[in-house]
Amino acid sequence: MIVRKKIEEKIMTNIVTVTKEADQHLSKIITKGSAKGVMLAVDGGGCAGLRYAWELIPEVEEDMKSNDMIDLDFGFLYIHPTATLSVMNTTIDFVSDISGASLRITNPNAKSSCGCGESFSV
Repeated sequence: MIVRKKIEEKIMTNIVTVTKEADQHLSKIITKGSAKGVMLAVDGGGCAGLRYAWELIPEVEEDMKSNDMIDLDFGFLYIHPTATLSVMNTTIDFVSDISGASLRITNPNAKSSCGCGESFSV
């Protein structure tokens, strides 16, 4: 079972931490896409061997377990079961600066990552 608690500016679970900024950004994407949530998965690929894969979830499917879902301001973030071990203790943040805006994933399990932050190895 995932324990959810909101601490100041973050949503913390025993899988990932989502900052307030990331929550707001993901909630906007879900709203604009008329979806129920967004999924974070890990696929083979990218320059470091594994890559983060994001996908809108139009409807909750029967095989989705609620303990893999993190409530957001609007909708939810679903951690695909095959990604759980790869993203355990990860922090998801949304950063906007002079060079642009993006989700920034800080993954303590990553042994290496590419320069863009989209792929990693464990």
